[in-house]
Amino acid sequence: MHFRTTNMIQKHDNRQSGFSLMELIAVMAIIAILAGTLAPNVFDAIRRARADAEIENLASIAKSIELSVLQNKTIPTATTSAWVLAVENSSDFNAQDIEFNRLNFRRRLIFDPRFFSTTDSTFPGLNQNQGLANLPNSARALLVSDMTTNVANIPNTAAEFNAVWDQTAGADLIESSDLKIQRINFSNKFHRVILSNQHANQPFYQLENGTTTAIPAAVGGSDGSITRFVLQDTKISLYAEPFPVGGKQLVHIVKSDWSMRYQTDGANWSWEE
Repeated sequence: MHFRTTNMIQKHDNRQSGFSLMELIAVMAIIAILAGTLAPNVFDAIRRARADAEIENLASIAKSIELSVLQNKTIPTATTSAWVLAVENSSDFNAQDIEFNRLNFRRRLIFDPRFFSTTDSTFPGLNQNQGLANLPNSARALLVSDMTTNVANIPNTAAEFNAVWDQTAGADLIESSDLKIQRINFSNKFHRVILSNQHANQPFYQLENGTTTAIPAAVGGSDGSITRFVLQDTKISLYAEPFPVGGKQLVHIVKSDWSMRYQTDGANWSWEE
């Protein structure tokens, strides 16, 4: 009789140790509510983290573009293969990580269509040889990345470029949590070099390993002169007259606006500031 009573108590205890169907439903409902509340916050946090990482990546790529320009004295075109290669050769990034963001959407480099002049035209790139006769008109570019799609082409007009740069109403590319824009301004990378000549013959100059270029001869007591705009850190070699066989007299690394004159002290001709 005692055994039967104990067995009944054990059976009763076993029934109380589990969850009822209603209790399980209640727990699942609470979990669903918590998941519904937390999930958007988690997704937003992931989205913000990706956006922040992309901002840093674009800044690093932009610095690599600028470094490439100063190292190679060239500015690549907006053709993907051209600018990606320039960055790859001047950074630790590989081509895949330069061209595509972390969600595998293609980035785009867009140049101001009035980079060199006051009329719209496709940016042709720059391979510095003898230097530029004129200061670039608007030496700017946009590096754009979208976390939801490949970056679309925009109209090749100064109006549209300025709208995107300034984020004014009507711009085709608007910055958001998904679309990021890194602005690049090359204006301070160009410096004015003025070379004048007191001699009746022509001395000459050379930028890096570019073409040697004669400087106009003095005429009627007035110096001959030439003005060029060159990229920062350009090596310029100055030669004595006559062009093109005079000897090298001076080598200078351009860090800022600079001027030199080929002149005489009454006995010898040399380059002097």
